[in-house]
Amino acid sequence: MIIQLTGTFSIFLSNHAILQIEKRKIQTSWIKEAFINPIKIELDPKDPQLKWTFGQVKGQDGSIRVLKVVYKDSVTLFKVITLHFDRNAKRKLL
Repeated sequence: MIIQLTGTFSIFLSNHAILQIEKRKIQTSWIKEAFINPIKIELDPKDPQLKWTFGQVKGQDGSIRVLKVVYKDSVTLFKVITLHFDRNAKRKLL
């Protein structure tokens, strides 16, 4: 699955990422937001080819959560490997 981020950039979702989206009821707009307006971006400490972006998500109940998206980037494509809500990042970043 591919999500168009901007006219030039796209987000490719791995099969694992698609399963996580379905399992955790993650909206694609939240993924876009994590890339467009990240709270923070970090390098993966174990794999230098991967990055983490953190996005702020407002739930339907009004709660604020942090979505962590693990991805590999290239010139015009972000390949999302996995994603999940990160309670530890919420304590550190919000």
